[in-house]
Amino acid sequence: MQKNKITLNLSKTKTILFTDHNRPVTLNINCNNGPLEQVHSIKYLGTTIDYNLTWKEQIASIEKKVAQGCHALFKLQPISDIKILPKVYFSLIYPHLQYAILTWGGVPATYLTHLKVLHNRSSICKISRAAHVPMLDLYHLCKIFQINQMYEYELGKFMYKIVHNCFPTFISNCYTQLMKDIIIQLE
Repeated sequence: MQKNKITLNLSKTKTILFTDHNRPVTLNINCNNGPLEQVHSIKYLGTTIDYNLTWKEQIASIEKKVAQGCHALFKLQPISDIKILPKVYFSLIYPHLQYAILTWGGVPATYLTHLKVLHNRSSICKISRAAHVPMLDLYHLCKIFQINQMYEYELGKFMYKIVHNCFPTFISNCYTQLMKDIIIQLE
């Protein structure tokens, strides 16, 4: 790093060791005569990654943001036009649910229970409905995806881009080889 005149800020540099054990494993790494701090989770590009990739901290962070959006919808409902509420939903709630969903969206359903409840509360049609309508119908009427549908939609877009070579060559090559390996294993 000194050759390239790059300096490392040791106070901001952390290490994380990914493991499937319930207890984190300690790893001592030194850099420039100083130890690097090992953490159990780290925030990278707005996504919290924990040492065993359960995504629980990321989901908890999303829950807080969705709860704030639900509160805003609740406060706006009596004083605003019904046409404004979808805009508020797609401004304050949807971006948090959609961001990096390909990383955390495939977790077991039990991890998403509370987030799904919050998302149900944020349903724009639920706020304005006069009759009792099943939640599945409300999502359809509001043109809002459920969380698992958001994940499947984003996954479908990702797979389409792989199959149709819409990624840069070096990324497409990684997935092409992976797909070949999977096909060989299935044969």
